[in-house]
Amino acid sequence: DASFNSHDEERGVFESVKQEDACPSYPQGSDLVGVVNGMYNVRTSINSEWDEYDGHQSTITLTFHGDELWGSYDFGMFNGVIRMTERRRDSSDDTVDFQWRGIENSEHIISYNDSRQTGQIAFDGGGVVSGTFHGMYREVSFQGLRVDCRQTGDEQTYSTLHREWDSYSEEAFEIAQEALEQLEHVVRVQERLAEDHPSRVASQHALASAYQANGQIAQAVELLKHVVAIKQRMLRVDDPSRIASENNLALIRRRGIRHGKKIKLLLKPRKTQ
Repeated sequence: DASFNSHDEERGVFESVKQEDACPSYPQGSDLVGVVNGMYNVRTSINSEWDEYDGHQSTITLTFHGDELWGSYDFGMFNGVIRMTERRRDSSDDTVDFQWRGIENSEHIISYNDSRQTGQIAFDGGGVVSGTFHGMYREVSFQGLRVDCRQTGDEQTYSTLHREWDSYSEEAFEIAQEALEQLEHVVRVQERLAEDHPSRVASQHALASAYQANGQIAQAVELLKHVVAIKQRMLRVDDPSRIASENNLALIRRRGIRHGKKIKLLLKPRKTQ
């Protein structure tokens, strides 16, 4: 189960948080401003799913701006911005709805669907938050403890979060797609050059990286295999450019295999009781 249901699991969120690091509790019914602002160490239902983020401390940071509560989340593989337009006047455990936008860091996939990317967060009155993100690759639940009590409700923090929110947009996605199409055009034009021409090989490598960033893993692997074959034929074994391309190919293949396993795992039917 992706959610945290048992009392023991709830307590497990705080294993990595020293007691003296936690912020002091605030009375039930306190005004949220000043007692919600700050950083929370969180545990999510996806914490252990990516080896490269093993041991990563996931966080959520919250800040008020007027009647809006903004925040950022860093879950290792996923990070981005959350926005709550419904302001709570007290710290009761009522659930607050939010929207989120962000990026998946393995394949650099931007998520900006405001109607689908929603969630809820609850404050228990003791420095603890819990909630759920909807619309990631699956539902992601989290629980956390407030560990940084500094006030973050300033104009600079808000402006930074607002700019990041706007950067996760259809317009940004379209700009990235245009850049990808331009690279594809350059590679086609350079087909008249010799196969091992440095400019042609460099453009192919750049296009392979763009495919990877766009989540087109199969295309990235195929093109990078071609680049590596050329460099292995033309360059010394210890040439930095050859080594970089070989390492990049190995990394993309490893991520592609791991991503495929994740999909199969998610599609595996659960046993019914």
